[in-house]
Amino acid sequence: MLMEKAGELGQALGGSSEYRGLVEAERAFEANLAAVELATRVRASTQALAERRAAGQEIAPADIEELKQLQRQVDGNPAIQGLLHAQGAYDKLLAEVNRRITEGLDAARATVAGGRWPVDSGR
Repeated sequence: MLMEKAGELGQALGGSSEYRGLVEAERAFEANLAAVELATRVRASTQALAERRAAGQEIAPADIEELKQLQRQVDGNPAIQGLLHAQGAYDKLLAEVNRRITEGLDAARATVAGGRWPVDSGR
């Protein structure tokens, strides 16, 4: 029964407007070569700076300025912003789902006599 409910939850999530919006935003991002290249450049620059910092190397002001310029480009890129917005909406939905699951578990725990969980977990 538990796995059936998990499958139903997956189907319900897949049918949500948040999930459909995320899939559409991912497709739009992937189809936008400039956005993909920009995101790749940002990741590479961020990783390089983090590695240099971790190695105790000084970060040049020019490197920081380059990263700031890339960030401004990200802020102005509709495909990237659309993806970030859609991911945020979907993450918010998942957080609410997790909150409701936790509430259900808390209620179940409160009903178990002596603090012991039932032997049959529904698997």
